[in-house]
Amino acid sequence: MRITRLDHETVNCLISSEDLSEQGIELQDFFDHKESAMEFLKNVMQQAAEEVNYHPTGAYMPMQMTILPDKSLSLTLSENSDEAFTGLLRMLTQQLGMTFSKQFLEELGEADENERIQRVGEYLKGLKAFTSSIKDLVEQVREVTQKALGDSEAGA
Repeated sequence: MRITRLDHETVNCLISSEDLSEQGIELQDFFDHKESAMEFLKNVMQQAAEEVNYHPTGAYMPMQMTILPDKSLSLTLSENSDEAFTGLLRMLTQQLGMTFSKQFLEELGEADENERIQRVGEYLKGLKAFTSSIKDLVEQVREVTQKALGDSEAGA
Protein backbone atom coordinates (compact mmCIF):
# COMPACT_ATOMS: atom_id res chain seq x y z
CA MET A 1 0.00 0.00 0.00
CA ARG A 2 1.24 3.46 -0.89
CA ILE A 3 -0.11 6.56 0.84
CA THR A 4 0.58 9.98 -0.68
CA ARG A 5 -0.49 13.47 0.33
CA LEU A 6 -1.76 15.16 -2.85
CA ASP A 7 -2.28 18.62 -1.34
CA HIS A 8 -2.97 20.24 2.03
CA GLU A 9 -6.46 18.63 2.22
CA THR A 10 -6.24 15.48 0.09
CA VAL A 11 -4.58 12.10 0.53
CA ASN A 12 -4.45 9.18 -1.88
CA CYS A 13 -4.06 5.55 -0.85
CA LEU A 14 -3.13 3.09 -3.57
CA ILE A 15 -3.96 -0.44 -2.45
CA SER A 16 -2.80 -3.30 -4.64
CA SER A 17 -4.82 -6.43 -5.26
CA GLU A 18 -2.05 -8.26 -3.38
CA ASP A 19 -2.62 -5.99 -0.35
CA LEU A 20 -6.30 -6.89 -0.43
CA SER A 21 -5.59 -10.62 -0.87
CA GLU A 22 -3.23 -10.59 2.12
CA GLN A 23 -6.10 -9.26 4.23
CA GLY A 24 -8.58 -11.77 2.77
CA ILE A 25 -10.63 -8.97 1.20
CA GLU A 26 -12.21 -8.89 -2.24
CA LEU A 27 -13.38 -5.73 -4.02
CA GLN A 28 -17.01 -6.79 -3.65
CA ASP A 29 -16.59 -6.77 0.13
CA PHE A 30 -16.44 -2.95 0.07
CA PHE A 31 -19.70 -2.70 -1.85
CA ASP A 32 -21.36 -5.22 0.46
CA HIS A 33 -20.10 -3.25 3.48
CA LYS A 34 -18.61 -6.39 4.96
CA GLU A 35 -17.16 -5.92 8.41
CA SER A 36 -13.69 -7.03 7.30
CA ALA A 37 -13.61 -4.41 4.53
CA MET A 38 -14.83 -1.66 6.86
CA GLU A 39 -12.19 -2.62 9.42
CA PHE A 40 -9.56 -2.55 6.66
CA LEU A 41 -10.65 1.00 5.73
CA LYS A 42 -10.29 2.08 9.37
CA ASN A 43 -6.78 0.66 9.37
CA VAL A 44 -5.96 2.51 6.15
CA MET A 45 -7.14 5.77 7.80
CA GLN A 46 -4.94 5.09 10.83
CA GLN A 47 -1.96 4.37 8.62
CA ALA A 48 -2.62 7.58 6.65
CA ALA A 49 -2.73 9.52 9.92
CA GLU A 50 0.65 8.09 10.90
CA GLU A 51 2.38 8.35 7.53
CA VAL A 52 1.11 11.66 6.11
CA ASN A 53 -0.62 13.34 9.06
CA TYR A 54 -4.16 12.77 7.73
CA HIS A 55 -6.79 14.19 10.08
CA PRO A 56 -10.29 14.64 8.61
CA THR A 57 -12.63 17.28 9.98
CA GLY A 58 -16.39 17.21 10.27
CA ALA A 59 -19.05 14.63 10.92
CA TYR A 60 -18.36 12.44 7.90
CA MET A 61 -15.32 11.34 5.95
CA PRO A 62 -15.31 12.19 2.25
CA MET A 63 -13.83 9.31 0.28
CA GLN A 64 -13.66 8.49 -3.41
CA MET A 65 -13.00 4.87 -4.29
CA THR A 66 -11.74 3.96 -7.75
CA ILE A 67 -11.10 0.44 -8.99
CA LEU A 68 -8.16 0.47 -11.35
CA PRO A 69 -7.76 -1.87 -14.36
CA ASP A 70 -5.28 -4.08 -12.50
CA LYS A 71 -7.89 -4.62 -9.72
CA SER A 72 -6.03 -2.34 -7.35
CA LEU A 73 -7.94 0.23 -5.38
CA SER A 74 -7.35 3.97 -5.24
CA LEU A 75 -8.84 5.79 -2.24
CA THR A 76 -8.86 9.57 -2.32
CA LEU A 77 -9.55 11.03 1.10
CA SER A 78 -10.34 14.64 1.94
CA GLU A 79 -9.80 16.40 5.23
CA ASN A 80 -12.26 19.18 4.38
CA SER A 81 -15.81 17.82 4.58
CA ASP A 82 -17.45 21.15 3.59
CA GLU A 83 -15.40 21.39 0.40
CA ALA A 84 -16.00 17.71 -0.35
CA PHE A 85 -19.74 18.20 0.11
CA THR A 86 -19.66 21.07 -2.38
CA GLY A 87 -17.74 18.80 -4.75
CA LEU A 88 -20.38 16.07 -4.33
CA LEU A 89 -23.16 18.49 -5.27
CA ARG A 90 -21.11 19.74 -8.23
CA MET A 91 -20.57 16.16 -9.43
CA LEU A 92 -24.28 15.35 -9.08
CA THR A 93 -25.26 18.41 -11.09
CA GLN A 94 -22.52 18.46 -13.73
CA GLN A 95 -21.68 14.83 -14.36
CA LEU A 96 -25.03 13.21 -13.63
CA GLY A 97 -27.20 16.07 -14.88
CA MET A 98 -29.19 16.32 -11.66
CA THR A 99 -30.80 19.61 -10.76
CA PHE A 100 -31.69 20.88 -7.32
CA SER A 101 -34.20 23.62 -6.66
CA LYS A 102 -32.91 26.93 -5.39
CA GLN A 103 -34.94 26.43 -2.21
CA PHE A 104 -33.37 22.99 -1.61
CA LEU A 105 -29.86 24.39 -2.06
CA GLU A 106 -30.62 27.31 0.26
CA GLU A 107 -31.92 24.89 2.90
CA LEU A 108 -28.75 22.82 2.55
CA GLY A 109 -26.64 25.94 3.03
CA GLU A 110 -28.46 26.76 6.26
CA ALA A 111 -28.34 23.20 7.64
CA ASP A 112 -25.54 21.85 9.79
CA GLU A 113 -23.18 19.27 8.31
CA ASN A 114 -25.00 16.17 9.57
CA GLU A 115 -28.36 17.45 8.39
CA ARG A 116 -26.99 18.26 4.92
CA ILE A 117 -25.86 14.69 4.37
CA GLN A 118 -29.18 13.36 5.64
CA ARG A 119 -31.18 15.67 3.35
CA VAL A 120 -29.16 14.78 0.25
CA GLY A 121 -29.48 11.08 1.16
CA GLU A 122 -33.26 11.43 1.48
CA TYR A 123 -33.38 13.28 -1.83
CA LEU A 124 -31.40 10.54 -3.57
CA LYS A 125 -33.56 7.80 -2.02
CA GLY A 126 -36.66 9.62 -3.23
CA LEU A 127 -35.11 9.97 -6.68
CA LYS A 128 -34.31 6.24 -6.72
CA ALA A 129 -37.92 5.39 -5.77
CA PHE A 130 -39.23 7.77 -8.44
CA THR A 131 -36.91 6.26 -11.07
CA SER A 132 -37.99 2.77 -10.08
CA SER A 133 -41.68 3.68 -10.39
CA ILE A 134 -41.04 5.20 -13.85
CA LYS A 135 -39.27 2.00 -14.93
CA ASP A 136 -42.25 -0.04 -13.67
CA LEU A 137 -44.66 2.22 -15.57
CA VAL A 138 -42.62 1.92 -18.77
CA GLU A 139 -42.62 -1.88 -18.39
CA GLN A 140 -46.41 -1.91 -17.91
CA VAL A 141 -46.91 0.26 -21.01
CA ARG A 142 -44.62 -2.04 -22.99
CA GLU A 143 -46.56 -5.12 -21.89
CA VAL A 144 -49.93 -3.52 -22.73
CA THR A 145 -48.61 -2.39 -26.10
CA GLN A 146 -47.22 -5.83 -26.93
CA LYS A 147 -50.50 -7.46 -25.91
CA ALA A 148 -52.51 -4.99 -27.99
CA LEU A 149 -50.28 -5.56 -31.00
CA GLY A 150 -50.48 -9.32 -30.52
CA ASP A 151 -54.30 -9.17 -30.25
CA SER A 152 -54.59 -7.03 -33.38
CA GLU A 153 -52.36 -9.39 -35.36
CA ALA A 154 -54.36 -12.40 -34.19
CA GLY A 155 -57.63 -10.74 -35.32
CA ALA A 156 -56.25 -9.90 -38.76
